[in-house]
Amino acid sequence: MVSQAWNSFTGSGPPDEALAAKLRIIKNAIKNWRRKEYEKEMKMFDGSKRRVLELDSNAESRNLSEAKISEWHEGKKKLIEMEDIRRLDLKQKSKVKWTVEGDEIANFFMP
Repeated sequence: MVSQAWNSFTGSGPPDEALAAKLRIIKNAIKNWRRKEYEKEMKMFDGSKRRVLELDSNAESRNLSEAKISEWHEGKKKLIEMEDIRRLDLKQKSKVKWTVEGDEIANFFMP
């Protein structure tokens, strides 16, 4: 995807401006790709969550078969993994934000 965006660029002008434009195109391609991937992940998460809740409600009214219990365990495991990935993503985003924006208190004491 990155190499495709890199090779698709056709521009002219000073080399530094051409490189900046090329990097902007790559940045936008990555943002679009990530947005699509996030939507896919959320659909998978919602589907897994819905199925686990459905199996939970079925378990309250009757006994589940071994296959359904196994499906419930797999669904719960998948939900936990997806939550862990999402938590790590948020943690990384907060670190980047902290690095870029810095600590407001530090800026107050160290002008």
